[in-house]
Amino acid sequence: MDIAKPPGGFILDEPPAITVLIASHAQIWPRLPAYWSDIKSRLRQTGHREGVPIPNAAPGARLFVAGGDPASGLPTVKVAYRVLGDTLRIRAVLVL
Repeated sequence: MDIAKPPGGFILDEPPAITVLIASHAQIWPRLPAYWSDIKSRLRQTGHREGVPIPNAAPGARLFVAGGDPASGLPTVKVAYRVLGDTLRIRAVLVL
């Protein structure tokens, strides 16, 4: 697996459908957009080490779970992504 994290962090590739998903869940979880932004900032820097490798998937495929805190308005967010070269590509997001 080839990884080349730039000094400012990985380039983040977020499909438009993920942006729509986060916006739709913001009606239930008003703090979700800021929380999502924080998750992405974290993955930009440490995505190649965060989460766990996904078995039987492409090299660099990982799953990160942000536990959240429902009492304070933060849901659990699961992020499936792949790190390759200087890019972190978000593949799927689940908001619970």
